[in-house]
This record gives sequence, structure tokens and C-alpha cells, in this order.
Amino acid sequence: VKLRRNQQINLQGLRELSNRTRLRWLASAKAAEAKGKLETYLRTFPLETGKERRQLVAVGMTDDTIAGLVKARDELLAPDRFAGTDQWVHEFRERFQSKLDAVAAERVAYWAKRTGVVTALAPNALVDGASTVYFGFAMLADLCRVYNLRAGRTGTAVLLGRVFFNAYLAGQLTEWEKLTEDQLNALMAPHGPLYELTAAKMLSKVGAKATTGVLNYFLLSRLGKFGCRLLRPVT
Repeated sequence: VKLRRNQQINLQGLRELSNRTRLRWLASAKAAEAKGKLETYLRTFPLETGKERRQLVAVGMTDDTIAGLVKARDELLAPDRFAGTDQWVHEFRERFQSKLDAVAAERVAYWAKRTGVVTALAPNALVDGASTVYFGFAMLADLCRVYNLRAGRTGTAVLLGRVFFNAYLAGQLTEWEKLTEDQLNALMAPHGPLYELTAAKMLSKVGAKATTGVLNYFLLSRLGKFGCRLLRPVT
């Protein structure tokens, strides 16, 4: 809640404006405004104190990554270092934002894997739904900390909706587990093609639960990728 709301910079929109001769002055003004917002973002990004760095380490940043962010920030804020606004924004994306994107992708993968494993081992739909909600919120909190931004009102509403929708699907997957298990049992029944397997019943249950875990993994992964798109300073 304390983080600043993300005001995303859309480079495609700026390029379209610049292609229209009569609106080039507006594109130039918007580009300068965008650069000013990004400079403020760099100045306020928490990289200075030990507490701030520990918070970044807690969401998966290494000391090398933090050092790279500090170096990129200092060079981007150096006056008259770049030829123009377009080059500056390009360098911001390549040298600063790309490092945040890499850390964010790792956090998405981390929470998606945990969701997959827990839901694959969970005994019932209640545990599936509760764990999916918890991991979804934990992942989004980490992404907000990585980018040091929060989504706008509409983006936040969409993210919340997706978290609870994922939880609903996680609960429904328990019903699908029964169907999957029945189908596997049919294959392993007497005279079935897999009857020779000695652990047929166990394999049918493991296969059904594994399917649930994989589906929940992909659901949370999609949520994380969508959250990253909303939180990137430049899109």
C-alpha cells in the first residue's frame, strides 16, 4: 500500500505520436515527461541502506544484481551521458529494468513450483484453494517489492480477481482428479492394457494428483507473468 502506483510508459504509443509530423512536439513533450518519471523512479528505488538491500535479497536478488542496479542507476542519472531521450529509455530497459525482470521471473518460477508441489500433495480441495490463495498473494507481494511499484486500481482489481479465480479452479481440480483416477483405473483393470503393473492403484492416484499440481503450476505462472506486465515501469 505504501508503494507508489505504477504509471507505465508505453513506448509504442510514443513512437506512433512521433510518426505524425503535426504531433511531434507532443511526442517530444511526452517523452521528456516519461523520462522525468523514470528518473524519479530511479532516485527513489531502495538501494542505499542495509535494510533496503536485505529486503531485496529476501525476494531473490543477489549482491551482484544489486551492485549492477546501483551502477546502472548512477550512470542513467549522470547528466548529458546519453544522446537523447530515446537512447536513455532504451538503456533504462536494457540495463536496469531487464535485471528486475530476471529476478521477477525467478520469483514467479519459485512460487509456481511451490504451488504445484503443495497442491499435488494436498489431501483435499480446501487445502488446494487455501494454498493457492496464499502463494498467489505471496508472489504478487514479492513482485511489488522487486519493482518497488504497485499496480493501478484496475490492474489491482484484475490481479485480485485472478488470484481468487485460481483458488476456485484449484478446488474444482479435485473433482477432475476423481475423473482422472477413474480413467487410469480403467486402463489398469483386469484385462486392461496396464494391468500388469503391480502398483496400479497407487499409480492412478499419483497420476491424478500430479495432473492437479501441473495445472496449478501453470495457473500461478500465468498470474505471475501478467503481474510482471502490469508492474514494469516501461512496457
